[in-house]
Amino acid sequence: MEKTSKPALIWLALLFCLLVLGGCEREKDRLDLQVRELCAKDGDIRVYETVVLPPEKFNKWGQVNFYEPT
Repeated sequence: MEKTSKPALIWLALLFCLLVLGGCEREKDRLDLQVRELCAKDGDIRVYETVVLPPEKFNKWGQVNFYEPT
């Protein structure tokens, strides 16, 4: 049994890494396409975020006050 040369092992490792990374990129592209299709079907991208307002944004009854500064 012959010993494999060091440069050959390096090339094999590099080839393996490139194949693995190439597979990851294809998976990302597939998921991006799926997101685009779902967004087109739903109509648009909507992002909902919960915002905590400071106490000075509420009036004395607890209603949100955006129109008049307090």
